Amino acid sequence: MSKTKIRIDYSKCGENGKVDPRDCHKCLEVCDPCVFLMHEALGYKEEDP
Repeated sequence: MSKTKIRIDYSKCGENGKVDPRDCHKCLEVCDPCVFLMHEALGYKEEDP
């Protein structure tokens, strides 16, 4: 099994790309959470299923 390559468009992170993507959370709202299993977001709380 190969690793999933994640490409982040930093220009969309926060206001004019000035926010760390781990603080922005837009990626987590769009992609399936399992894609980000190895990429912890700062302060992001996901509901316990």
